[in-house]
Amino acid sequence: MTMQHQHRILALLLPALILLGCMNDESTPQQPAEPTAPVVSERGPETGPLSDSGLRFDGVYISREGNIFYLLRFFPQGNVTVINGPDSTNGDFLRKMIAKQGLEPNPVIGLYNVPVERCDDSLHFSTKAMRGLIEYDGRMHGPDSLHFLKYSHINGRKAMYAYGFSPDAQQ
Repeated sequence: MTMQHQHRILALLLPALILLGCMNDESTPQQPAEPTAPVVSERGPETGPLSDSGLRFDGVYISREGNIFYLLRFFPQGNVTVINGPDSTNGDFLRKMIAKQGLEPNPVIGLYNVPVERCDDSLHFSTKAMRGLIEYDGRMHGPDSLHFLKYSHINGRKAMYAYGFSPDAQQ
């Protein structure tokens, strides 16, 4: 099975797994989970501090497609700063732009600072671009790896992105 085929299958299954994992319907009988299924929280999705989430806050999560970089920086207070775009400095310029917690969003340049919903190892947030909404549904795969299904309500495009952690440079 090719990597592209695996990403397509994951892109189709991930939203359903996340939605099912975060639902809390008292009338639905609980079925035993398969060993690979995510752990289901009885609380449902929550916003708030991410300090106990397993995410890292001492750098950025980066995904790259050609010369386009996608960066996420999570903060313990419960938000994520998102920026993407071309970068001839291998992501360093974009990294410097999202280093601060109180950063003001600027949709004109694709810079967002939004709250994160969490349900166990699943994360959800959305950004409001100038022309519409973009949703991010993802899962943590250890502290250094995230996978997000990104869905654009603007053009209907869905794409799966794998993010790897890159720590801040030591001063």
